[in-house]
Amino acid sequence: MAVRFSNANVNKSASAQQFSWEKAVPMNAFWDGIDWVSCIHFLGNFSDEERSELPIDPNSTASTDDKVKLLISLLDAKLAKEEAAAAPKSLAETQPKAWRRLLHAKYVLQSRLGLVSDAGQSIRKLVEHFGDTDEVLQSSLADQLVVEGDYAQAEKIMGPVVATMDADMTKASPQAIGSRRILLSAIWKQGPSRRADAENVVAEIKESIQGMVGTKYEVYVKSEEEELDKVLAELAK
Repeated sequence: MAVRFSNANVNKSASAQQFSWEKAVPMNAFWDGIDWVSCIHFLGNFSDEERSELPIDPNSTASTDDKVKLLISLLDAKLAKEEAAAAPKSLAETQPKAWRRLLHAKYVLQSRLGLVSDAGQSIRKLVEHFGDTDEVLQSSLADQLVVEGDYAQAEKIMGPVVATMDADMTKASPQAIGSRRILLSAIWKQGPSRRADAENVVAEIKESIQGMVGTKYEVYVKSEEEELDKVLAELAK
């Protein structure tokens, strides 16, 4: 079965495919229309056996939105099943990691559909439960706050996250660069008075991308450049 990873260069690099965050996504009519990040968050909640039993038509001609709605409904079904099995306790109590994966995947898919209120409820449940020490959840919350228009709070959250990613993964890593993209949006959207600060973050991102050259992260250079161009084009509107 043909599969894809986060970008075309990783598709061609067996070593890059070994990064812990790289996961294979099937290539067929159903999955090809959905972005890789959404796919891996969903698929990470199901075993190979469970995947084979999902009511997903590999030849589907449905719209991307309808496909994502189906995935959310399947996550809801698994959440309900797991919650029932955990009763009288909650799944968050008995299997917090599984609950986190399921609800975070739901948040990602809700965000892709522009379901701002629903996505906000999902990510806030997670942050309330796990606190402010989970950088992935904090980044997701900051992303959500940018969508909601609370740019200053998003910036406040991302400052420590960026510092942690720099220390744990190095500045020239996909994780650190991704964190800075969220920080960039939060600062830029605060208006012309913060434009110089935003431009400094752009310069840091470009420097980090160039810092990938010649390292194990070089396979991400082109995709990170393209993602930065995409973000800047959106911010310039």
